[in-house]
Amino acid sequence: AMHVPGHTPADIAYRIGDAVFVGDTLFMPDVGTARCDFPGGDAHELYRSIRKLLDLPSHTRLFMCHDYPPVGREPTWETTVGAQRDGNIHVHEG
Repeated sequence: AMHVPGHTPADIAYRIGDAVFVGDTLFMPDVGTARCDFPGGDAHELYRSIRKLLDLPSHTRLFMCHDYPPVGREPTWETTVGAQRDGNIHVHEG
């Protein structure tokens, strides 16, 4: 279990082998990150939690809790740390 606060103070991600179930921390790269305006939410904590996830090996599979796809994209549930680093619209390399 990985404590990944920010969306709320109690958010947890579960790492099993090369897979992480991220809860409400990240969304698909074209959607970005979770909100932090819930009671106890904190943008600085959310950023630190996301960095903890993005520090994992790039091949690590990330399973999303939600997907809000833009028009034209089918809902999906899996991405990778590398895809998040390259293309997340809110947090990425560079």
